[in-house]
Amino acid sequence: MTRHLTPQYLMLVLLLLFTEEVMAQTDYIYSTFDPAFETQLSLSRIPASSVNSLDTSLETTPSPYESGQFWLESANFSQPAPWHSTLFIQQDGKVLSLYVRNHANVTPQATWVNEELVHVRLWWGRAVGSELLIDVTRNDFLYRRMVYWTPVLATTGTLSTDIPNFSLRLAHIQGSAPLGEYSSIQVERIINADVDLEEATITFATPMFSECMMTLTYEQTAALYQSFEQLLTERSDNAPPRPRESVCRNCTIYDLSWQHEGEQGSFVFSEEQPYRYPALDTLVPLLEELNDDLEQAVCSP
Repeated sequence: MTRHLTPQYLMLVLLLLFTEEVMAQTDYIYSTFDPAFETQLSLSRIPASSVNSLDTSLETTPSPYESGQFWLESANFSQPAPWHSTLFIQQDGKVLSLYVRNHANVTPQATWVNEELVHVRLWWGRAVGSELLIDVTRNDFLYRRMVYWTPVLATTGTLSTDIPNFSLRLAHIQGSAPLGEYSSIQVERIINADVDLEEATITFATPMFSECMMTLTYEQTAALYQSFEQLLTERSDNAPPRPRESVCRNCTIYDLSWQHEGEQGSFVFSEEQPYRYPALDTLVPLLEELNDDLEQAVCSP
């Protein structure tokens, strides 16, 4: 469906882009919406008559000029996961329902932007979430983005004392990668008296080129290392923090390997998000984001 943007819509888009820019300077990273979460969001119209059967004791939030209202049926976090929540938006006698499946133990947040738009922020894990802008009149998403929370790390002192040397490699090991996607992404940080290296190497299985290399910023290295360190902590437990719920039996199998402080390790996985190790909810997208940002990379055939 082709949407003709009015000046009001253009203003909102510019506002959202400005908000991303401001938040990117603090402790959030934005990226394109991850299709892996597509099935965890359901936006649909429901019969107005069904409102009578909903819990009317829930607190409602009116729109700025009170032409509509929304209310949230939040998950019961006193019960074990998975947690699901539903946002109901009522306007002009119609009801729109946003069902959020299997989210983190954080209540989704909704805010009216104007009489037609509702902004929603929700979290899938400790550090990965989504931001949505719902067009109530069109029953559609005007905007969907992933947001990653990366707590600000100390930026003083030398890098060699802030972050230890490490190496990470995410690779397809079984099943063919789709055209244009990586076959492996490797990140290396080696800082010593002889070497000063912080870079990513992305290998492709396509006719265009076979390898791209890019220098990482300190912020990229810090975010990757923080998620990697969290993964090591989670793997030190006897069992994964989450049950192994979803295994993609016909999909590509991945191998994540690493070297860190004189030790090395690896493990193979094929499940879809959310992963059984919550740290992967952040680490894998951060690695794959390098594949989407090749403007500063040097590629060779």
